[in-house]
Amino acid sequence: SSFMNPNTITVNIPVKQLDRAVQFYAAFGFEAHPFFRGPDCQCMIVTNQIRIMVHLDESLRNFTPKPISDPENSTAVVICLDCNNKAQVDELVAQAVAFGGSLYDEPQDLGFVYTHGFLDPDGNAWRLNYMNADVV
Repeated sequence: SSFMNPNTITVNIPVKQLDRAVQFYAAFGFEAHPFFRGPDCQCMIVTNQIRIMVHLDESLRNFTPKPISDPENSTAVVICLDCNNKAQVDELVAQAVAFGGSLYDEPQDLGFVYTHGFLDPDGNAWRLNYMNADVV
């Protein structure tokens, strides 16, 4: 079998403390990948198709010729995940906050989408969305 899987995406994000990031995402329910890791990075499995790779700056520099954004002070990417219902959005945001994340806004119900976000302990922005198929 091949490791090539064009249906899989890995989002690489900067973190300041690797252990803290791994603990946050593990508590959030993401599994640490057993071999996609290094001394300065760790892949966290969100689903079979989605992975988050948390990197210290020296590791992330291998992936880009540009300066590394500090997520505490600027946003380079907002990671959005679709949820199954409004309750799951609320539950996951509450879990993120309980595990060391923080809120940056209130939940929004726009009819076609219910959305709420959080920042991980390093300031990386996440959005959780429930798309209401009855309205779309």
